[in-house]
Amino acid sequence: YNISVVNAKGESAKVKLYVDDIPQAQESKKPKILKLPVAYWGTLNPAGDLDKVQFEAHAGHSLVLDLATKSIGSKADATTITLFDPQGNLIQADSGFDGPEPLIAFTPAKTGRYKVQIKDSTAAGSPEFTYRLSIGELPVVVGFYPLSVTTNQDSDIQLIGFNLHDAKVHVKPVKPG
Repeated sequence: YNISVVNAKGESAKVKLYVDDIPQAQESKKPKILKLPVAYWGTLNPAGDLDKVQFEAHAGHSLVLDLATKSIGSKADATTITLFDPQGNLIQADSGFDGPEPLIAFTPAKTGRYKVQIKDSTAAGSPEFTYRLSIGELPVVVGFYPLSVTTNQDSDIQLIGFNLHDAKVHVKPVKPG
């Protein structure tokens, strides 16, 4: 939502307010272990900053780590997330090369405390390099099938992604495009 304050002298600048259906957490000087699901808000500041986040994960749960920067109006443009297991071994890293923003989906082999690092690949940073890292058994659509349907005809579209549980959408397009 865009919100502003209005008084007799006029209206303030608009500020974005994000509303979510999962618990929120924010970066602090004292590191904490996040409980899932969570949307964690942080800032890569100063230049070269590397944020580290820890969370408890349970074996066999299909987890998604979804990093948002551009979509929330951040100046961060080349962010990378790197995931490590409880022993510190690298599991996966993503810089958003194959999508608009970094996304990791994985199923922990064992229960434990996992770690994520968030950094700007160019080592840039400022108070405007904000991010939101959503972690949990979150539904994420990355594709669909079929890629086209006939106009004026009922069709079922299969959603493809993570934690969707065989999700389908029923559509009846009324015009081409």
